[in-house]
Amino acid sequence: MYVNADLDLRMYDASEVYNPDGSAKRIWQFTTLEKIGIELKSEQFENIKEVIKNASDSPELAKARAQAKAEAWMHIGEAGKNIADFMIKKEEEIECRH
Repeated sequence: MYVNADLDLRMYDASEVYNPDGSAKRIWQFTTLEKIGIELKSEQFENIKEVIKNASDSPELAKARAQAKAEAWMHIGEAGKNIADFMIKKEEEIECRH
């Protein structure tokens, strides 16, 4: 579940990212929220238990959450090794230039 935050991106690096047509591009986090959850609105507060249950029981949303996880964490458990390998390779490249 998420709420419509209408985040102003002007203070972030993403503020200058645009679609090919020139319109402001929406960042991944917010477009993904719309796929993996439901927007929580004040009208739903009195039935919040059902709203939560429906969101958590939805096979479509579960599938979308798994897809988002796969996109966000492509190398689960390998970040430290990948960073170290990158730094070692970069150091070797720099040493070869000197």
